[in-house]
Amino acid sequence: MRERRPLGMWIDDRLAVRARQYAERTLSTGKLPPRPSLIVARVIVALILATPVLTALAGVYLVSISYPGILGTALGLGFVALGWVLFPRRARMPKETLCREDLPHLFALLDRIADAMNAPRADVVRLDDSYNAYAATFRPFFSRKKRLLGIGLTLWATLDSPQRIAVLAHETGHFVSRDPERGTFLRYGKVTLARWGDWLMVDGVRNPYSRRQLPDLIVSAALAGAVFLLHGIWTALHWTMMFHSQMAEYLADAQSAGIAGQTATLRLMDALILSPETERAVLWIGNQNRPDGGWIFDHVAAELHNAPPERAEAHRRTAEQERASRKSSHPPTVARKAFLNKLPEMAPKVMLDETEAAAIDTELSPHKDRLGALLLRKLKAR
Repeated sequence: MRERRPLGMWIDDRLAVRARQYAERTLSTGKLPPRPSLIVARVIVALILATPVLTALAGVYLVSISYPGILGTALGLGFVALGWVLFPRRARMPKETLCREDLPHLFALLDRIADAMNAPRADVVRLDDSYNAYAATFRPFFSRKKRLLGIGLTLWATLDSPQRIAVLAHETGHFVSRDPERGTFLRYGKVTLARWGDWLMVDGVRNPYSRRQLPDLIVSAALAGAVFLLHGIWTALHWTMMFHSQMAEYLADAQSAGIAGQTATLRLMDALILSPETERAVLWIGNQNRPDGGWIFDHVAAELHNAPPERAEAHRRTAEQERASRKSSHPPTVARKAFLNKLPEMAPKVMLDETEAAAIDTELSPHKDRLGALLLRKLKAR
């Protein structure tokens, strides 16, 4: 007997399959297919972003017709304040970013990768202690778009030179794959929608199984229509963003394989499957009296490389069982590997010799020590 699955999960799975099919079609035709659903998402976001403005204008109108009445004026000012709270703030570039003068050798490699794939160059790099890498764009007022590429030093320490090129090429590929998750407009819409949710979701609405008092029940009933509408809009945006973001991930993987070679990108996927080992690698450090420094990243890398075969196989089995519907912006790693295996074998276009690799490691060393010390302090404070 077939297992009955929730409708939402079934739709997630169907969209994930179509995202992969669209990515394959894009590679075969050389151009992105029409994306009317993304236009619909932008229209929805435009309407969402209009709600704080309309709320504030309603408050101004209410004040204008009520003044000097105290109740009407207070209510109108409340609407103005709500509009101000709901309106998204401008996305700011993180302060802890590094420019070309800080990391000349790393930026030289990034420029080679971007030029090889005809992609825009990264403007700044941000380092952190995660087992991850990411790309983002920021558009300050009265200034051009800024492209940020983030590198987690835990992941960086685990990878060899071809894998490092693969991860940098993948993130650079997001600058040309038109991933809506990396843009600012749709991001602002999600922020505004989340703020509406925070304002509307009183405790009784958040948790229908909680023991609620009569006032909570009255509020829940009054807000039921608004909450239902909010969930519907959020679900529509989720499905649209998930589809296009997963397609962008596949296309970025293809870009990565074209720059670093198919083998290096597949080995990068294998390294990502082992990410749960990073937690095990740092568990014992909290009570250890060890000096601060970047050695912790090398320790985690060694633990991952020396993971017992049975644990590594367990992580691979877990990845094999992962359903596409359990991820929003990223397809399962095994699906990405299957996609890469269907591509023609590609030789690397960008390679890193030992001298260049050593120069990059040298300029990253002080940042590695600084972030390692911060990570160790957090672990010891647990």
